[in-house]
Amino acid sequence: MAKYSVECPACNKSYTVQLYGPGRDREYKLNNWDWTCDACREKQRQEENAKAAAENAAAGLPALTGTEKQIAWAETLRVERLGVIRKALAGEYDYSYMSAFWGNSIGYTDEKCLQPEDPRTAHAIEVLRRQASARWWIDQRETKVGIVLTALFASHPPVKEDPPEIREAKEEVLAEATVRPEQPKTETVAEIRVGEKSVEVSFPEKREDFWQIIKKGLGYTWSGSSWKRSLGVTHGTPADRAAEAGNKLLAAGFIIRILDPAIRQAAIDATFEPEHTRWISKIIAGEYPGWFSITWKEDSRSLYDAARKLKRSKYSKPAVVVPAEQFEAVLDFAGMYGFRLSPGAQALVDMARTAKESALVAAPVPAKKEALPEPGSKPACLNVPENVEVDDEFKD
Repeated sequence: MAKYSVECPACNKSYTVQLYGPGRDREYKLNNWDWTCDACREKQRQEENAKAAAENAAAGLPALTGTEKQIAWAETLRVERLGVIRKALAGEYDYSYMSAFWGNSIGYTDEKCLQPEDPRTAHAIEVLRRQASARWWIDQRETKVGIVLTALFASHPPVKEDPPEIREAKEEVLAEATVRPEQPKTETVAEIRVGEKSVEVSFPEKREDFWQIIKKGLGYTWSGSSWKRSLGVTHGTPADRAAEAGNKLLAAGFIIRILDPAIRQAAIDATFEPEHTRWISKIIAGEYPGWFSITWKEDSRSLYDAARKLKRSKYSKPAVVVPAEQFEAVLDFAGMYGFRLSPGAQALVDMARTAKESALVAAPVPAKKEALPEPGSKPACLNVPENVEVDDEFKD
C-alpha cells in the first residue's frame, strides 16, 4: 500500500489516493486509470442526466414520475435503451452486440424474445415509449431489450379501434358504471368484475394503501394482470364480495367501476351481506380427517382458549380441530360465539348424531363375584348323603 498524489483531468485539482498491490500494478493504475474526482464525476453525471432529459422531451416522451434521483437516473437509462433499439432496427449491431443488448442469442426463440423484424415489435416499442415510471426503467435496466418488449407486448396487446358510435356507447357505459369519492386519492380507476365463483379487481397502479385493503384486508392475490379472489362456500356470494370490495375502496378514496347496477348500488349503500369470518368446517384429508376444523379471521386469544377447552381438541395450524363425537359441544360453542357450520360440517354433525342415536343402550347386569376362601378361614361343611351306593364294577 502506498499514497500517491493524482490530478483530476476535469478540474486539474490534486488529491491523494491509496493504491495497493505490487509496484508495477500501482504504476499501471497511476498512468491508465481515470482519476476524475468525485465532485467532477457528480457534475458529469448531472450533465448527462440533464442532456438525456432534454433528448427525451424533444422526442415527445412522457415526463417521468418518481423521486428526483430516480427520475435523473431513469432519464439516462431511457436514452440508452431507445438508442439500443434505434441501432438494432437500423441493422448497426452484429450478432455479438445483439446477443449482449437485445437478447438474440442461443436459448431465446422468437416466441420468447421479439426480434427487430417482427411486426409485433413496433407496437411493443410504442408501449415502451409510454412508460412514465422512473422506477420501472430502473427495474428493467438489466433485462435485455428483446425480453422487455416481449413482456410489454403480452401485457399490452394491440386494441382494434371501434367505430365512433361503438366507442361513444362504451364511454357512456363506463361513465355510468363509475363512482367517484368526494376527494379521490388518484384518478386511476379500480374496476371490479364478478365471476361465477370469483371477484377480480383491475387497478393499474402500485399503491401501498390500495394493497393494504385488497391484499391484507380482503385476501386478494395478484394473478399477473389483476387482483383476484376465488370464493368457496364459506365466503358468501360473488356479488356480496364485489360490493364489499367496492365499498371499502370507495370509502378509502378510490374511484371504482362496477358494471352491474345492483352490485354498484350495494357498494354505495353498504347493503351487501358482510363476509362471515367464523367457521366450523369438516376436515377431509391430512392428519385429522373426519374432524371439525374451527377457524376465525380476527386475532383473538380468547376464542383460541375457548376452542381449546373443548374435549380432545388440538391445535393444527391454522385451526383448532375437534373429533366428530364431540359434536354437541361443538354446536354449543358455535351458538355461543357466532360460528357457522359449513355444509360439510353440518353433514358431519348429522352423521355423528345418527351414530349416537343408533348405538345400543343397555344397563348391564352386575357380574356375580366368585366367593373364594381366605387364608385361616374354616372350610365349608360338606353335605354327607344318607345313602351311598357303589357301582357294581367297583365291587369285589
